[in-house]
Amino acid sequence: MGNYFGTDGIRGLASTVLTPEKVLWIGQAIARYALETSKSRECWIGIGKDTRLSGDIIEHSLIAGLLSMGVSVKSFGILPTPAIARLLDMQNCHLGVVISASHNPVEYNGLKIFANKGIKLSDEQEARIEYWIEKARLGLPLSKHPGRHFPLQDAPLTYAQSILQQYPHLRLDGLKIAIDCAHGATYWTSPHVLEQLGANVLPLCNTPDGSLINVNCGSTYPDFVEEASSQKAFPYDIAFSHDGDGDRVLARYQGKLVDGDHMMALTALSRQHEARLNSPTIVGTVMTNSGIEHFLMQTKIHLHRSAVGDRYVLEDMLRLKASMGGEQSGHLIYLDKGFTGDGLVSILETLQAILPNAFQKLDEVQEIPLLSQVLLNVKVSNKESVLQSKRFSGELEKIQNDYPQVRLVVRPSGTEPLFRILTEAPDPALAKQLAQHLADLAASL
Repeated sequence: MGNYFGTDGIRGLASTVLTPEKVLWIGQAIARYALETSKSRECWIGIGKDTRLSGDIIEHSLIAGLLSMGVSVKSFGILPTPAIARLLDMQNCHLGVVISASHNPVEYNGLKIFANKGIKLSDEQEARIEYWIEKARLGLPLSKHPGRHFPLQDAPLTYAQSILQQYPHLRLDGLKIAIDCAHGATYWTSPHVLEQLGANVLPLCNTPDGSLINVNCGSTYPDFVEEASSQKAFPYDIAFSHDGDGDRVLARYQGKLVDGDHMMALTALSRQHEARLNSPTIVGTVMTNSGIEHFLMQTKIHLHRSAVGDRYVLEDMLRLKASMGGEQSGHLIYLDKGFTGDGLVSILETLQAILPNAFQKLDEVQEIPLLSQVLLNVKVSNKESVLQSKRFSGELEKIQNDYPQVRLVVRPSGTEPLFRILTEAPDPALAKQLAQHLADLAASL
């Protein structure tokens, strides 16, 4: 990670990290990078955003920076991140920028940058943009021919129609679906597509209120959809919870959480049965529960673990020629549908897998014996001090030597001032004890 980019673009508190002046510099830097990598005479960049209140001022500053360098802009408005990634190629845009902090609290915002096919930039490409940001801080010469700005009015409908075209044989007639849109970018697109496919839909948190995005709802609060459906007397068959920008989703079935691990196993089994799994390998992450790995192994599907972050999952998918992969958080990628995680696609893939068997496959997947996992997010004053601490690294080594049956994943958050500590063990009490021990140690450093 560089001075600006984290694990998923540039992200932080909108009031301090993404100030208008900084965003102007970033826009100019993205423009210079686009101009040096584009082969077109007129270079277009697509921009979209989630519903956050800070999105408008960031968008205006970003557009000003881009236009001042001679790059033209197509504005897609409020739209899910995967929709923007999908529309780039359709709209002949060289790059795309999504203004969103995904599942993070409302006071955060961020910038995710995509190449033309909807693929997030590599570390090397981000480093090049960081080079231009530093140049922009010192002052770059403005173009004598500013770019043009073109708002695209029908972007949500265009995206929805492109999704429906990919599922011509899927029908959801009579199915009762509750969907929590987290007051975010999916507030219209996901309910609309499900209704077009015949489902009886209960949309929840589907007002584009930027002050409420992810607040006690969405995929970070997956119990909410259960409570809200009960209050509205809507006995759903299956329920889903998006995050704020719609690139991930979690499900609920018969009152139980169905996370990304389970959804990935479910759809992998379905695709294997239908001979649509072009490789016996799927890609998870170091966070994927080992119980899922052992279950898939019995069906002759190999799980490869990547680093945390969807772009690392995608890199390994392309390298291993794996057609699907994803994260426990519900960020799943299906290469025959696109190069980025799309919560709506994940919903449709899940429904397509379970409907022919009347939810039997979902019952089977929910019964997978999982190892106990404890994930703690620890607020720290300095993430680097924890990473460089000999005391902390020594304690990790000691635990691994004393408890070989325990799997540890310890990493700094790329988007928040947090250290994430995961312990996985057959014994729930041991997993909890070790996680709390490491959390207390990290907090003290």
